[in-house]
Amino acid sequence: MTFNINTFKQLLIFTTSVIVLVSLAVRHHNIETLNENITKKGTDTYVVNTTEIGKDISGFAGKVPIEIEITDNIVSKVSALPNAETPDFFNRASQLLNSWNGLSLNQAISKQVDAVSGATYSSRAIIANVHKGLELAASSLNNDKSDIISLSQPPHLTTTDNNAMKWLSLIVLIMAMVLPLFWRNKIYRIFQLALNVAILGFWSCTFVNYTMLISLATNGLDVSISLLPPLMIAAAFLYPVFGKKNYYCTNICPLGSAQELTTKLPVKKIKIKTTIAKRLTLFREILWLTLMILLAFGIWSEWVGYEPFAAFAIEIASLGMIVFAATILITSVFLPRAYCRFVCPTGTLLKSVPTLYRR
Repeated sequence: MTFNINTFKQLLIFTTSVIVLVSLAVRHHNIETLNENITKKGTDTYVVNTTEIGKDISGFAGKVPIEIEITDNIVSKVSALPNAETPDFFNRASQLLNSWNGLSLNQAISKQVDAVSGATYSSRAIIANVHKGLELAASSLNNDKSDIISLSQPPHLTTTDNNAMKWLSLIVLIMAMVLPLFWRNKIYRIFQLALNVAILGFWSCTFVNYTMLISLATNGLDVSISLLPPLMIAAAFLYPVFGKKNYYCTNICPLGSAQELTTKLPVKKIKIKTTIAKRLTLFREILWLTLMILLAFGIWSEWVGYEPFAAFAIEIASLGMIVFAATILITSVFLPRAYCRFVCPTGTLLKSVPTLYRR
């Protein structure tokens, strides 16, 4: 690996991202522990964390851990922990989090809550996690357990409900990870790009983004739920180490694939000067640094939910998100992969992964 100013800058970006993600993980776990699932907050509040007890509960993209705050045997707050769910889906489902506030443990356990239309996977995962957490709290914190109501079969969503989608998505992902390494064909490439958009994007809504990376840092990746996230992480971070720089962005990313497809339209392209391209690249790096500072200090960390990948969940994506994604694609018709090259925060991180071995 030749060391120069660009190499130093890439290492700085990569190291900064790792430090921020690790700090988020440490901040998430750095609290007094009563046992592995229940922690004490202040003098009379207990917090139930369902990360471990709810590891068999799957939303759309993986685990959906929940924290339940209980004060004097009353549910005072239910909040979601970082997860890999599509932000627009999860934001809609998260309206359920207030459904149990103000109820006693037994009232909360017995309350029937319906899933939110348009976000069924995430909704069921939230409900099932809350039920498991409430039952654990009731059995652990109550002295008198004789009247505890038990739900023998929490209504969680099992992986069998979307096996077909996950297997097809896995096949498409493996094709994208392997075939371009050995076979270069224009017709096949267009076919693969279209599959990336249709299957990995619109159907499975799975991508490497900061939402996924934060979930990895705080909760890990459970391969028993889905192989898609760990394989995508491998392509994004391991391939560059062995000389395949930007492989994920170029060959797998659904948004990158959509941009390349629009670029193939027979329209005259805009050619920008090298000096302008350098300034736009500098803008991308400054934007990334600003977002990292916000994330590190917990100031508007919600920006991770506004990366345009969420627009693939088109049936529930906000109008603003759809317009944002459409603008990216229209721009790419005239300026190839403009978002990837000059804006994408996730892409900035992936471009910085150091190459340690070249053939």
